[in-house]
Amino acid sequence: MVLFADHTGISHRQFSLSLGASPGYLNRIVSQKSNVGGDYIEKCIEVYPDLNPLWLVTGEGKMLKSDEEKSIDKIIDEKIEQKLNIQDNNEVMLLIRTIIEKELQGLRSKENLSDKKL
Repeated sequence: MVLFADHTGISHRQFSLSLGASPGYLNRIVSQKSNVGGDYIEKCIEVYPDLNPLWLVTGEGKMLKSDEEKSIDKIIDEKIEQKLNIQDNNEVMLLIRTIIEKELQGLRSKENLSDKKL
């Protein structure tokens, strides 16, 4: 992560803050030779989409994603978004159907009561 931070050209302090960490987080990682927390790895991948997650976790491959990998990521993200929208639309339709059915039941109950009064 330190190599990528250096690659970005921003200070370790700013990089740490960009991940929602304390200002000295990255410097502590270096000085204590400790591991980066999984939540910060996830945040780094989220905040810096050009960063190759495989490289970040294993050190293998290239630091930055190729244009082809970015295109594949974009297609996958679009497909996921489409699925989520479809799922959201289905949930909305189900909710509307449930509301309509309850309203119809209420109207039928009122009809039955008025028929009994006659």
